[in-house]
Amino acid sequence: MEVPRPTQASIVPTPAGVVVPPTRRGEAGSGVIAQYQLMITRMFGIAVDILNVARSLDSMAFEMQLLARNGVVQAAKVPAGEGKALLALAGILSSYPGTITPEVEGLGVQCKTIAKQTAECTNLARRYYQHSKCLLTVLNRQVAHGNELFIAELAALQLTHPSDLERVLGSQMLEAADPLLRENLLYLGRQCLDTLRKIQELLERSLPCLTLAEDSVGSIKRIGETARYLGLCVGIEAAHLPGQGKTHFANLANGITTTVDGLNQKFQAIRDTISSGRELLTQLAKGEVDEEHSHL
Repeated sequence: MEVPRPTQASIVPTPAGVVVPPTRRGEAGSGVIAQYQLMITRMFGIAVDILNVARSLDSMAFEMQLLARNGVVQAAKVPAGEGKALLALAGILSSYPGTITPEVEGLGVQCKTIAKQTAECTNLARRYYQHSKCLLTVLNRQVAHGNELFIAELAALQLTHPSDLERVLGSQMLEAADPLLRENLLYLGRQCLDTLRKIQELLERSLPCLTLAEDSVGSIKRIGETARYLGLCVGIEAAHLPGQGKTHFANLANGITTTVDGLNQKFQAIRDTISSGRELLTQLAKGEVDEEHSHL
């Protein structure tokens, strides 16, 4: 039977006339919920960090495009018979921007999705923290009535997984409570359960996005390393050219190496961040909480 939404008039007040008394420090089960919210907030911060690094790759991809075009222009200026190898190398380089740009764009899409979903999780986690804290407060003070066994059961539950909330809603202590109070608690508990399920769904959907983002990073890195090799070949071929041609191609080779080095630094940063995010996200999706991951 569906429980009707309680109205303000139907909520049982405390002797002091307050619907829910202020939460006391050390309320059974409340500490874990606070850590859970902090972990989700930290996951959102990691998602933003990943997104920021991914966006910085756009400028480097553009630099690669400019270098490749410059290589083609400079190769065309080399006298006939002297720059065939350089022209071929420049032609290969010119195809790289078209290869790297879709990967960078794909990475950006995945990172935006992760950031959006974890941002929504953060809002839901704030709501869940408020509602579940309220639920625990009433359970500890108006249902438990000093029953140490029930209080211990509440403290043992993490309330970061739907099964924990379902156990609370099916508790015999709740069945023995005043009917109107029980109706209100069941309504609040079901709101908490619905919110927690939405959080878990978003967290689980974010995990594949992290994997795809890491795959894109790997593809971009491989393209960059191939470009570095081609840059070295350009430098070797340029050593045989006279005058300005030698200088132009030496600068091109150095520019490619510098750009790829910059890309590699970004890759390492984003891979480390993705690794931390995956560990935290996996833990959150399982409803697990620890103090190590709850620090911002």
